[in-house]
Amino acid sequence: FPSHDSAIKYFNISTEVNPDLNAQNTYQIGLCYGRYKNDLPKAIEYLNKASALDPTNLQIKEDLGVAFAMSNQPNNAIPIFRSILSSQPQYLNVIYNLSLAYRSLGRIDSAEYYLKVAQSLNPQTQQ
Repeated sequence: FPSHDSAIKYFNISTEVNPDLNAQNTYQIGLCYGRYKNDLPKAIEYLNKASALDPTNLQIKEDLGVAFAMSNQPNNAIPIFRSILSSQPQYLNVIYNLSLAYRSLGRIDSAEYYLKVAQSLNPQTQQ
C-alpha cells in the first residue's frame, strides 16, 4: 500500500464488500494505527472492536493488551493478559508482557514472578 491511510481505507472497503472479514479487517486497522501511525488511542478503539467481534482470537487480545501497556495503561492491560493465560498458560509473549505491565506499576514481586515463569519456558528471556 502506498500509505497506511490507504491501507485503512482498503480494509474498510473490504469489510463493506465482505462483512465476514469485519473482525480481521478491524484488527488490521487497529494495527495500522498502533504500529505505523503511532496513534494508540485509535489503535485501542479498533482493537477493542475487533476483540468484541472475535472474542476467542488471542492475538487480537494480546495486541490490545500491548496497546494499553504502551499507552501507560497497565491496569487495563493486566486483565487482558491474565485472561489469555487462563486459556493458554504457556503463552510466552503474554507472560513476558504481563511481567512488564506489573513492573510499570511498581509491583515488583508480581513482575519478577512472571519473568521467572517466562524464563522457565525460554531461558533466553531477558530480565
